[in-house]
Amino acid sequence: MEKETFKQLMLSEQAAALTIEQRDFVETHKQIISCGTMAARYFVELARKLKHMNDTKLYAVGGFDTFAEYVEEAVGIKYRQARNYIKVAETYTDAYLEEHAGAGVTKLTLLAAVTEKEREEIGEEIDIDSASTGEVNAAVQNALRERDEAHKQLSLIEGELADKKAELAESENARAAIQKAYDEEKKKLRDTKATEKILSGEVENLKNKLSEAESAPSADKEALAAEIEKREKLEKELKEKTAQLEDARAQRRVISSSDVITFKIKFDEIQRIGNELTTSIHKMDDETAIKCRNALSALLEKWREEWA
Repeated sequence: MEKETFKQLMLSEQAAALTIEQRDFVETHKQIISCGTMAARYFVELARKLKHMNDTKLYAVGGFDTFAEYVEEAVGIKYRQARNYIKVAETYTDAYLEEHAGAGVTKLTLLAAVTEKEREEIGEEIDIDSASTGEVNAAVQNALRERDEAHKQLSLIEGELADKKAELAESENARAAIQKAYDEEKKKLRDTKATEKILSGEVENLKNKLSEAESAPSADKEALAAEIEKREKLEKELKEKTAQLEDARAQRRVISSSDVITFKIKFDEIQRIGNELTTSIHKMDDETAIKCRNALSALLEKWREEWA
């Protein structure tokens, strides 16, 4: 009912039809609104003009050495308060300042410490204009704490991401090392096969020479002794080459075994994973670490039973 009465009074076009008190209400209300608008406009203008005076050092024209001297002697406000006005002018838009002129420079200075989004969130929780300076300060400090906590969490996540990237790089390096070892083993296999082929030819050649020596006629004892010495030398060489050939064949069998190569690669991989698991366990709390160690011990015991 009261709001309806207010609307009717403000919309009335015939002031003569209003009572003296009603006319007084309407006129006073209009003046209040006008003063409020002017206060907001002059608040913004004061902040903007102080900023201009300081930025351009225009105070020197008036004979002042510093901005502080100017505002305290010529304007009659403390330098700190003038700096607050300038900070407000630098932080907010004119529209925001006009909207919240009633908050005052102190509260607006406090709110300048947070981001625009954080100010919006604070504005949703409290009425900035009517709240006390203490309430605004508490809201600002809470927003700053939440921001710091968010930054800490972000730093932790970034740290964990860096660790994961390092682990991935280490894993890639390990895989590269394993591949290199595998390639070296394959090269050894090719070299051993080539050596085996050469030794096989030499053994066959020695066998042929020995056979020729055994079948050749001996003209006299001296020649016979020479032939026997030659034969013994050939037999010795044949024995040595045959032994080398067998060694080469045995080495080839070991190198060419896919199971052995697979074991070597997997064993190196297990060692790498084991080191990573050990590092992870050391970072856990005691209770979790015990559970993880027990799980690993159970797995190793199971493997030992299968190998037995």
